[in-house]
Amino acid sequence: MNDSENGRVVARTEGAHRGLQGGRHAEGRRPGRHLHHLDPPLLPPGAAGGRVPARGGDCEPASRALYVAAKAPRAGFAKTRLGRVIGDEEAIVLYKAFLRDLAARFSEAPFALGWYVTPPDAWPEEFAPLVGGCGRVLFQGEGDLTERQEELFRGARGRGEDRVVLIGSDSPHLTVGVVEQAFRALDRRDLVFAPTHDGGYCLIGMRGFHDVLRGVEMSTGTELDGVLAAARLRGLSVELMEATFDVDHAEDLERLRSIVPHRPDLAATGDALESLGLMGEAPRTADGEGP
Repeated sequence: MNDSENGRVVARTEGAHRGLQGGRHAEGRRPGRHLHHLDPPLLPPGAAGGRVPARGGDCEPASRALYVAAKAPRAGFAKTRLGRVIGDEEAIVLYKAFLRDLAARFSEAPFALGWYVTPPDAWPEEFAPLVGGCGRVLFQGEGDLTERQEELFRGARGRGEDRVVLIGSDSPHLTVGVVEQAFRALDRRDLVFAPTHDGGYCLIGMRGFHDVLRGVEMSTGTELDGVLAAARLRGLSVELMEATFDVDHAEDLERLRSIVPHRPDLAATGDALESLGLMGEAPRTADGEGP
């Protein structure tokens, strides 16, 4: 449902919403740093942020950039909710497959690919074997997810990016076409979201930077409503895409395994599900109950 305010169209949605991979982390605050995949693995502690020249040529600015928000694939750090369903180690096996499939799919996409990773010491040792040499790398700073998302979008202009889309790495099925749709939406809207069935969102995009995330609490059930309210106050336009899912709960695994046989671009995910015995009987939760 759309409302017209001050000549701009603002999308309205109902129900609770949860943002991309919430939580806080404790490393010291660092501005988002730009690494090319041919660079030395890490900047020394305390080094100035910004672009690091790449051997063999610098990374050219891109007007359209996709970033994948990713946590280090460590048991008990990433995919903790899924870990309560299938076990922490098993959840990381599956999460690593998500990263492989996303990297393979988006490496040849008609827009720039970047990885928005945490913590910085996980690059390159923990990420590079999974995502290879595709895409730029920015480090997430300290703070909650709202602050880290805001930091990414605020820095877009300095990186030469007109339109930026951020997706969560726990939605491995998102296609190039879906991201292209988001970029097309940003041709006519200021903001775009892809909601998830559990009330969250797995994609957020901005044309330029808009201060609509400040003060919005994640994992409260009202965060997208808060962003939409801030957009309305500023006369900004928002587009909501078709709802989909991220993989956090037993019912999400059901959705995932129902599409894997029809998606050759989910090969690593399919292999991981098979190796974990999750392509057959529905997984059980910690209390022994099914979904």
